[in-house]
Amino acid sequence: FTNLDGCTASCEAEFCGDGTDNNGNAEQCDDGNAVATDACTNECRAATCGDGIVCTAAGCTSGPSGGVEQ
Repeated sequence: FTNLDGCTASCEAEFCGDGTDNNGNAEQCDDGNAVATDACTNECRAATCGDGIVCTAAGCTSGPSGGVEQ
């Protein structure tokens, strides 16, 4: 479910961490949790190699050659 106008379907303001990918707010992802070391950072950006955060969640592929971060 993606909102693009800054307002959710229930007329609430969209924000990073609400669990909805709000492209209108330029979010790359939004998993709705407070875990910084998964595939979606707390800034609603996809975890990437070199971002200063070591992704420890299963399925993280932002390390060298698309593998697990080291």
